[in-house]
Amino acid sequence: IIKEERYKMVHGIHIKIGDRIEWIAPDYYFFLQWFQQKDISADENGMRLGGFRKIQNDILQLWWYVKNNPEIAGLIIPKIKKMGITYLFAGAFLNEAINTRNNDFLMMSKDFETCKLTLFTFIEYGYNELPYVFRPFASTKNKTEISFKEPKDKKHKSESGKYLQNVMKATKTKVAAFDGAVPHRCWIDEFPKIWKASKVSVKE
Repeated sequence: IIKEERYKMVHGIHIKIGDRIEWIAPDYYFFLQWFQQKDISADENGMRLGGFRKIQNDILQLWWYVKNNPEIAGLIIPKIKKMGITYLFAGAFLNEAINTRNNDFLMMSKDFETCKLTLFTFIEYGYNELPYVFRPFASTKNKTEISFKEPKDKKHKSESGKYLQNVMKATKTKVAAFDGAVPHRCWIDEFPKIWKASKVSVKE
């Protein structure tokens, strides 16, 4: 069962909706099946999961295409409010972080506090609520970083001795915030508001 679920997290699934066959993108499968959201009321099983919206699946199908096409540098999504896009990409980032190796996932918003209280908090809650079998050992876990890298302190090492060597990190809203590491994914939320809130030029 664990292997089957891992496969679906990486490859997605096909389902039938009426007379239509729909491919559920890998990140959306994870989002619907395992990514719990702190702002949703718990169901009868105590789970806080979102419901299916075709527009959300369409967006993560597009995101899958972008990630798997080396000729595309990134994706810009103009959106209306209350579409759940921030939660959607928090789930997508977490899914990739627990199913790949040797990657840095960095995120930025209109200001550092917003980044910590929204993007990172959503990811942190989703990680904490994962079943044990899907939750990688975190050598560092605080309000701005979750690291699956091997710790220097032997007292905080994984029992298995295995590490994904990934890190998810909230960064300050400033020029060159993504320098230093070699990020695998960079997420900039509230892009048009960055200059107004943090005086960082969009060109910079």
